[in-house]
Amino acid sequence: MSKATPITQLLEKSNQGDDQARDQVLELLYNELHRIARNQVRSRNGTLSPTALVNEAYLKLFKGEYQFVDRQNLLAYAAVAMRQVILNYAQAAKAQKRGGDVWKVTFQEWDSVPSMEADFAALNEVLEQLETVHPHLAKILGLSYFAGFKKAEIAELLDISEAKVYKDLKIAKTWIYKKLKARTQDGADSEA
Repeated sequence: MSKATPITQLLEKSNQGDDQARDQVLELLYNELHRIARNQVRSRNGTLSPTALVNEAYLKLFKGEYQFVDRQNLLAYAAVAMRQVILNYAQAAKAQKRGGDVWKVTFQEWDSVPSMEADFAALNEVLEQLETVHPHLAKILGLSYFAGFKKAEIAELLDISEAKVYKDLKIAKTWIYKKLKARTQDGADSEA
């Protein structure tokens, strides 16, 4: 019997409208969701705490029409929901005043690309482009950067080799870097 079996069974019940099963899933996965949330807010200077981020993502996930098949599926959706919550907060902060607080994201931990910084809204736009063009790369990048999964965990979740995860992460990071750099250069050119 696999470790995910009880969660999968609870998700099936939750998908059928069982609120108690849904709450049990949250209890069982709370530590993992909180780890993902800590990873998401670690480099952002907002007032959103990891606990608040888990709660808001939970509401997004279980308020909608989502049907989750297993633990991996739920955690992947949770990372995307958390990214969306953070984007909403970043946009609200920016809207408070013209040129308002823009949350910066630093890519120094990305060893395959030069260091750079981008605002979270710009990063989100580029990630959406990547999701359209290369959904597999976007999923791996999201699991690594936003959900905080290690390469071995991603390989296990997606049933691919660790070498493939490493290669795809490098490709995704380089793609994102080039797109963000082009946006920065285009912005500098239009201001000149």
